[in-house]
Amino acid sequence: AAPETLSDSQMVMVIDQAKMFNFQIDDVDRAQQNPKLMAAAMREASFALANEADTFLANLIHAGVPAGNTLTEVDSNAVDGTEDERVYRALVDLSVKLDENNAPSAGRWAVMRPALLGKLRKDARFVSFGTEANRAVAAGAAVGTVAGFNILISNKVPNDAVESDPQILAGHNMAVSFADQIESLEAYRPELRFADAMKGLHVYGGKVV
Repeated sequence: AAPETLSDSQMVMVIDQAKMFNFQIDDVDRAQQNPKLMAAAMREASFALANEADTFLANLIHAGVPAGNTLTEVDSNAVDGTEDERVYRALVDLSVKLDENNAPSAGRWAVMRPALLGKLRKDARFVSFGTEANRAVAAGAAVGTVAGFNILISNKVPNDAVESDPQILAGHNMAVSFADQIESLEAYRPELRFADAMKGLHVYGGKVV
C-alpha cells in the first residue's frame, strides 16, 4: 500500500491573556534588615499569577467539553453505595467515556476540588485493606492514579451550573494546549519614593484542540 500523506494543516492558538504584578518595598523596611521581604513578595506574586492561569484553564477546558461527554451522578449509579464511593464511580464512567472516544490510556488526568478528593480518600478501597498504598493514603499521601487517571486538585474546577455541585474535569494531555511566558520582569526605583520596586508581565493562552 502507498504511504499515507500527512496533513500539514495548522490550528491557531491565540496568546491573549495577560496579568501583571507591581509592588514596592520602602527603604525604611530595607534598613530594618528585611532582606527576605523581596523574595517573599516574589513568591506571592508567582502564586497569584499561577492562580489566575489556573482559573483560565479550568474555564477553557469546561467550555470545551462536548455535550455528549458530560456525565451526571445518575450515570454513575449514585443511588448505590455510599456517598464516598460516588467519586470513584464517576471516575470509572469518565474513563469509559474516554475509551469510547478512542483517547489513549496513557496521559489521562482528572481534576477535582478538595471536597471531592476528600471523599475519594475516605473510600474504603483506598484506605482499608492494609496495603502499603492504602496506609500511605490514610496517612495523607496523594491518592495518585485512580481508574487510569492521574488525580489533580484545584479550587478552580467549576461547579455545576444548576445544582452548584462540584464537578470533575477529565481528559487527555493531547486535548489541550497551553503556552505562557514571563514577558517582562523589571526592577526599578519609583519616582518620588524611597523604595525598591519590582514589576512583571505574564502572558498566556490556551486552546482545546
